[in-house]
Amino acid sequence: MRALPRTPPPSGAPPAAAVAIPELPRAEPGTSLYVHLPFCATKCRYCDFPSYPGKGMPIDAYLDALCVEIRARAPRHPRTIFLGGGTPTYLGEAQIRRVFSTIAEATGFEAGRTEVTVEANPESATEEKLLLLRRSGANRLSLGVQAMRERLLQFFDRPHDVGSVRRAVAAARAAGFENLNLDLIFGAPGQTPADWREDLSAAIALQPDHLSLYDLVYEEGTAFRRWLDRGWLSPLPEEVCRELFLISVELAGSSGFRPYEVSNFARPGRECRHNLTYWRNEPYVGVGCGAASYVGGIRWKNDARVLPYIRALERGAVPLIEQERLAGLDRLKESIFLGLRLREGVTRSRLLRETGLDLETVFDLEIRTSREKGLLEWDGERLFLTEEGVLLADSVLYSFFTQSPV
Repeated sequence: MRALPRTPPPSGAPPAAAVAIPELPRAEPGTSLYVHLPFCATKCRYCDFPSYPGKGMPIDAYLDALCVEIRARAPRHPRTIFLGGGTPTYLGEAQIRRVFSTIAEATGFEAGRTEVTVEANPESATEEKLLLLRRSGANRLSLGVQAMRERLLQFFDRPHDVGSVRRAVAAARAAGFENLNLDLIFGAPGQTPADWREDLSAAIALQPDHLSLYDLVYEEGTAFRRWLDRGWLSPLPEEVCRELFLISVELAGSSGFRPYEVSNFARPGRECRHNLTYWRNEPYVGVGCGAASYVGGIRWKNDARVLPYIRALERGAVPLIEQERLAGLDRLKESIFLGLRLREGVTRSRLLRETGLDLETVFDLEIRTSREKGLLEWDGERLFLTEEGVLLADSVLYSFFTQSPV
């Protein structure tokens, strides 16, 4: 499941060696916290996140290491907490209880005020686990549905069926979750607009509070990418994917969901505050294998491999595979790349305050070119994607990286 937004192209800093925990910047109270739990029932064919089939994995040893990192790095009183994966609900009840107990001890989060999201899959979102999550302080559930059609669930290699989706939604509501997100993927080979309209309508009929609707991407290292490279499947034509996206906007909008990010739609007041932290390029701490952090202008990322992660924490270090300081032009580019995904866009005054650089002065050519194509709107203070720009968001966003500012 997509817990994190796509990261922008790296600025070129070389990977850092293992760094002792005290050498990393300390997060201020209120900083958002991400906790990565990488274990799943199966590895889905589209997934490029650091996740692993849990059978035979050293889960308890991983939790030992994770709890060490939580105690060392987690901020006090985070404004949001997000448990992602992987599939957090793949863990047993005692393991879930241990993770939440450690988070509560380390952060002192207030269950009624902090947005606490947990990702779950329908097959493991049992009544008992959902009640435990709710009692532990979780108040937002993100359910990895991905499809409302048996054929597509089998194609994605998902371990659940449509019936278990409905049961999980009912169990989540019974447990007291009043903020429920459903993740779905469109654009699978052979999918028709009629198929997607029917499937999305079925998902909306479950009365979620938030929808994350992602187009299928054939990421490097995934089974689908290998199939694509070998000619075993053919992606949908671009014009069909465009129509599917427009159906998403139409159906979500007519059902009371506001599009606030390229792929995300929420009922009023149900926007994901944790993910808004990423898109607004605000500080956050990530713990667990493969988790990223951004604190004090420094971004780092943990080793995505389970055993090296465990061994590093055992010796009091975090195995960083990326570490870089973002300032000036690099920070401006990243803030644009992330912020333009939001329908609110980015503001000139805020970027100037945070980076010391003027948006229009640095990227005048890029702004003018995209405005002439009808992809961006610019009023001298706010820069945001047009409706057409949303459809071509990736190419617009990457233009700020691939062209040299003057």
